[in-house]
Amino acid sequence: MHKGTRTLFLVFITLGVLAIVGGTAAAVYVWRWSSATNNIVVNNMDVAELKDGKYYGRYRVFHAASEVEVSIRDGRIIDIYLLEGTSNKDRMEKISERVIDEQSLDVDTTSGATVSQKVALKAMENALKGEPR
Repeated sequence: MHKGTRTLFLVFITLGVLAIVGGTAAAVYVWRWSSATNNIVVNNMDVAELKDGKYYGRYRVFHAASEVEVSIRDGRIIDIYLLEGTSNKDRMEKISERVIDEQSLDVDTTSGATVSQKVALKAMENALKGEPR
């Protein structure tokens, strides 16, 4: 085999191996992401029994993360602030408004943003499970 042909052959073999390894790693990541996000369960909380105050919570699944502050007064959710998290603030404001309007974490999410919204709802749940500050 000619030296140039051999080098070209090795380059193609190396690129092929890298493509297989990279594709496999991407497939595993997508599978793990899908499994983790499909298993997010948001439990509703009875806010009427909570003490007045500000509750802080966070939740992370892979690169999707949310940190929230939930304010309770007279057994009602009066405010929800997204302290850290998803890049789509409009959708997060809408989901927060729904939670406040319905006084429940059991709200419909907007299609196309269900993972980020579930992560935010789970952060709200985690906040309400804690003690107020």
